[in-house]
Amino acid sequence: MINILSIDGGGIRGVLPATILVEIEQRTNRPISSLFDLMAGTSTGGMLALALNKPGADGKPAFTAHDVLDIYVKHGEKIFPHSFFQSLSNPFGLFDEVYPSEGIESLLKEYFGDVPISKALTEELVTSYDVEGQQPWFFKSYRARLDPHYDYPMRLCARATSAAPTYFEPLQVMRGKESAALIDGGMFANNPGLCAFVEAKLMLARTAEGTRGIDEKPREIYQAESAVARDDDNRHIFMVSLGTGTLAAHIPFNKAKGWGVANWAKPIIDILMQGSSYTVDYQLQQLLPPTLAGQRGYYRFTAHINDTGVDSHMDNAKKENIDALLNMGKQVITQHDKEIDEVCKRLMQEAKK
Repeated sequence: MINILSIDGGGIRGVLPATILVEIEQRTNRPISSLFDLMAGTSTGGMLALALNKPGADGKPAFTAHDVLDIYVKHGEKIFPHSFFQSLSNPFGLFDEVYPSEGIESLLKEYFGDVPISKALTEELVTSYDVEGQQPWFFKSYRARLDPHYDYPMRLCARATSAAPTYFEPLQVMRGKESAALIDGGMFANNPGLCAFVEAKLMLARTAEGTRGIDEKPREIYQAESAVARDDDNRHIFMVSLGTGTLAAHIPFNKAKGWGVANWAKPIIDILMQGSSYTVDYQLQQLLPPTLAGQRGYYRFTAHINDTGVDSHMDNAKKENIDALLNMGKQVITQHDKEIDEVCKRLMQEAKK
């Protein structure tokens, strides 16, 4: 059995999945990394997954889920600093990225140091997109252990996966003499659950058939792992998927029909991310249905932002919005108390095997 944790992107709304993860740690009395065999994340979800997978000096997790939640609460405005003078020189991000990268990069350096992704406590998959090569780019702990050219620092992986266009500038990375310009993985996989599902199938195949070879060319990074034909179904995969809230904003036809590039620039990012999350959720419901005995293979926890007091914008890190996000997380836990209990019991049963 492979237990998967998948966490969506969503900027400061990462407070919501972080709150749920705190609850899971409290109910199981175990660190998140010990409950899952594979952790996948996009953008803020990638940062969460990496932080929970970072080893400390004693080999145990460097951070609890509560520690990671505190990063949002205490440092949200360092990631998304609002400057009056910047808004005058760069209104609405028309001439440059909305936020300088120094704030988020210094924070990632503080929390991750130079620990490489190969040292992740459990298998890790973090999404990004290479605009130079026009292809998905996956940071994988498995690949990093095989090939040092892919063994990037966790802080770099976190920076790449969260480089949302118009918010932060892309990140350039090198692999030998080849370069890539990486942006937020939410552009193609804001919900990384399906990417994680495929990675779990590869993990099962590696267990059954032995280790696969190493990618030779960076331009073939997502093509080298071909589909694996297998006789069994998906009963060996269990997934917990955490969203960052569905958006409250609606765009009526009469408003959108007259929009040009400037009007669509920011809404289109939200549309891409939300559309991706909905689609992957639907696909996973079909791929991981309950057994005839009623045992579920897939749980999805998120929330509707409407009428919760939460600002749907990914960059509102003001105290009142973070407080609203924390409250929304508590509401989700209350509403799904039975399901979270089921998840915790299932994870604990697998952990004891």
